[in-house]
Amino acid sequence: MSKGFVQIRAYNAEQHIGRAIDSVLMQDYPEVEIVVLDDGSTDKTKEIVQAYDNPNIHYLYQENKGPAGAFRAIVAETLAKAKDDDYIFSLDSDDFFTKKDALSGTINRMKNYDANICIIGMEFLGDKNFILQPGAGAKHKEVVDKLSAKNRAVNIESAPFIINADTTLWSKVYRKDILQKYVDMLPDFAPDLKVCEDFPATVTLLMKDAKVIANPEIFYGFYKRSDSITSKPTVANFERDRVQFTKITQQIVRDNPDAFSSFAPIYINKFVKAKYDIISGIVDAKIKSGDLPSDYSVEQFQNTFKKEIDCRFFTDDATQQNKKHIQNANLKTLKEDKQY
Repeated sequence: MSKGFVQIRAYNAEQHIGRAIDSVLMQDYPEVEIVVLDDGSTDKTKEIVQAYDNPNIHYLYQENKGPAGAFRAIVAETLAKAKDDDYIFSLDSDDFFTKKDALSGTINRMKNYDANICIIGMEFLGDKNFILQPGAGAKHKEVVDKLSAKNRAVNIESAPFIINADTTLWSKVYRKDILQKYVDMLPDFAPDLKVCEDFPATVTLLMKDAKVIANPEIFYGFYKRSDSITSKPTVANFERDRVQFTKITQQIVRDNPDAFSSFAPIYINKFVKAKYDIISGIVDAKIKSGDLPSDYSVEQFQNTFKKEIDCRFFTDDATQQNKKHIQNANLKTLKEDKQY
């Protein structure tokens, strides 16, 4: 029987880690393993996790390496324990599953459709009404609803709207074999990356052998704390971290031309343009709200982005090529839908 692995990264998570673990232990799926990566906590995170004394909870401690280092470490640990047909879920230490059939419902759905990626329904909670991207929750739900209506596994070429899904690792479930393919392609990147460390995985996997479905059941509780790093943005988050993860995504596709279908570069252009527009909007909103310095500007971010990243998507040729490809993909999708 396939196992469901739930990986949880934690740093000074004593207030919430118990809730996250309990939400996994309540699951009705019979084969569940929990991997907790403690990234150098100085509070009681270790004591809380080890107090469970459960053979299915694996605790791993490392000296603090930040979000990027913790991401690499926990994925490596989980992949080492899992078999190719096991399924990997992710929980942030302050998030939790809200329903006991979160694992069983998703795994059974993925098996029924022979899918290796499932995009899941999320509920945004927390002590601050904060979402990483304006309208991100609505866009993600729209993708989930459209995928659910298809009743089959698709890829990004036949369902190009998938690119609008949330790009974090925890909003998806992966069969081990496809997540392993991504790790094998992962380049070195800034070890001090504070946000977006998992974004390249989700974007590139959608363009590599992806068979994608959705579970429309909302069972992931995304809990946003007002003191979290993503709630306290800095210029560095935008000029370094968000630019860096975009560059990594481009680099993976560029360095592995045989690993992707021919449409991947076009979708990378679409993705980069979308991130340019979205992050520009975030910068503007956060300057107005006082979350970013008043002497910072959208133009400064955009200039940095253009300087650091290949921006061919601004050219007329790239724009026309992208539009033509999207139109063809949409026609293909319509033809496929008529068969169901």
